[in-house]
Amino acid sequence: MTLFKRYNDFWWEVKSSDMKMGAVDDNRIISASVTEEMGNMDSCVITMLDPNAIYSRTFRPGMKFTFNWGSQIDKRGAIPFLVNSPSGSAGSDGKIIFNMRGQALGDNEEERIYYNIGTKMTVVQEVLLKMGIVDAEVDFARGTEIVNNDNKISQHESNFRFLSRMADEWRCVFRVGVTKAGTKCAVFCEPSKLATKMFMRKIVLTSAHLEYGTGFANVIEYSWQDQSLDAAMGAGVNVIYVNGEPQFKRYIAKDEMVVTYRLDMNKVLAEFNSQEDFLKKTQVTANVMSARSFKEVERFFVEDTITTAPQGSGITVSVRMFGDINITAGQVVTFGGGFPDRIGAKGRTWYIKNCTHEMSSSGYFVNLEVVDAFVLIAAGQSVR
Repeated sequence: MTLFKRYNDFWWEVKSSDMKMGAVDDNRIISASVTEEMGNMDSCVITMLDPNAIYSRTFRPGMKFTFNWGSQIDKRGAIPFLVNSPSGSAGSDGKIIFNMRGQALGDNEEERIYYNIGTKMTVVQEVLLKMGIVDAEVDFARGTEIVNNDNKISQHESNFRFLSRMADEWRCVFRVGVTKAGTKCAVFCEPSKLATKMFMRKIVLTSAHLEYGTGFANVIEYSWQDQSLDAAMGAGVNVIYVNGEPQFKRYIAKDEMVVTYRLDMNKVLAEFNSQEDFLKKTQVTANVMSARSFKEVERFFVEDTITTAPQGSGITVSVRMFGDINITAGQVVTFGGGFPDRIGAKGRTWYIKNCTHEMSSSGYFVNLEVVDAFVLIAAGQSVR
């Protein structure tokens, strides 16, 4: 089954092999949105009119579907979802609404692309052309390495995310920008070469650069709040009562360090191989699999101390901007004109904590929550 909705300069599509029925009437679909948040799985909501309660009976919890969206020259990449916690409502205007909510399952294997011809440089150039970018500077040392069936490259995400992942793996910088003429340009090179590229002198803004109230503004509206003394921000200010008297306690992570434990398979194999017979070897595996506390298997782990991100200023910036399929959670953003000095201040790195891509008859927009501190936990899905 395919749910399909197209507007002037963008489109979105929902497919499901679990249902055998015709496409939903375009006039019944009100809006669709996808939310990405650091450390969490993607989620989506598709809102539609359901006067006869057909969709609420059809789209039951557990049904699988994929969601894809993009522009006329690029697409984000289909994301597999599972219907989870659907809901509905009815108002005084007589409209009956059904919300099909989805929880992401992971990567979409059915739409995986493999590159097995040419070099790593030609792969980058091919993907940039798919994005509609002709003006590109691709220059990196590993670009001459041959790509064939023995070391083919797999793409399971959008073109932008794919090149971002490759840049990380190949120790490169990948940037996309817009020139004064309004055309897209890009650079893919080693960090040491970036300053010498024409890209840095041609661009006026990038997808991860936010401007408000200027000639190249991509931000429609924004608001900000300083929550540095708000316990809800995790600043560590708590109020407890002792003998009826309030006591204020503040907790500060001064060392910005956190201890993690990494499974060491060599330790597991060493204990496994140290057993004399097969039954004892089997018992080692059974004991590990049946463990109910970390203490029981702690001997197989290695302690790692890692540095977290700075604790931040406690400032949160909420932004509503024009739609851009390249915007994703975890991106580093910069602020331009139209924002207070304390937002985007030098010496601080600002991240997109979460973003929601909204599509309706009103247009395509992205809502962002931007903060200057985060700790990326080992949870949620892989970066797309």
